[in-house]
Amino acid sequence: FEWVRKNHRGHHDTRCVEAEIMDWSDDVAYAVHDVDDFYRAGLIPLDRLRNQADFEVDRFCRYAAPRLDRNTDEVNELLRSVVAASPIIKPYIGTDEQRQQLRTFTAELISKYVTAVDIANDPGEYPLLKIPPYLRAQVDVLKELTWFYVIDNRSIKTQQHGQRMVVQNLFKIYLDAGVSEDADVRGILPESQKEQLRRAETKEEQVRIVADLISSMTEQQLMMTHRKLTGIEQGSITDLI
Repeated sequence: FEWVRKNHRGHHDTRCVEAEIMDWSDDVAYAVHDVDDFYRAGLIPLDRLRNQADFEVDRFCRYAAPRLDRNTDEVNELLRSVVAASPIIKPYIGTDEQRQQLRTFTAELISKYVTAVDIANDPGEYPLLKIPPYLRAQVDVLKELTWFYVIDNRSIKTQQHGQRMVVQNLFKIYLDAGVSEDADVRGILPESQKEQLRRAETKEEQVRIVADLISSMTEQQLMMTHRKLTGIEQGSITDLI
């Protein structure tokens, strides 16, 4: 880290220009492509948000305003500045015309957000990457579309709640198995983790071993293992887990 930052002339807690560029690139890529992906998936109604008379516009603006520390009129104006020129006027069904329109729309947005930034002349200035405030605000609004229609969606929250329960239950099952005197109970653990848990001298070590085991699983492996260990699904003796 010292080698990476040794030529940075700013304060010790400020980001170097490379980090600022990376953050902006990340914001732009996710903001634009998430909206693209979730419009295709039927979750973000870009076609309706283009129509100022649609109640969807008001619903979104009321959600995003306090999160962006702006009033609803400001959010409305920012939203309109992004989608007003959009050629998207219908829900996505995947026609060649729609795919072409979407590619053009997203490419134009990314080009605008990438080419409008500049680098400060004074290396001691902060921030070093100069982003026009109205473009930063537009990207923030695009990110809020994903929050409103996807991340804060009740279906997603229900799914995430279930996923957390699965991880928590599996963690407890494995942690209890690691200290059990019952050979059959310990037998649910992979051999490597069984040995590591046997050698562990503290509770913290045991917790880390089980956490690493669960983190190494794919989502499919996690769900299948949990279903078997809780008796929801018997599976087969030949299944690899």
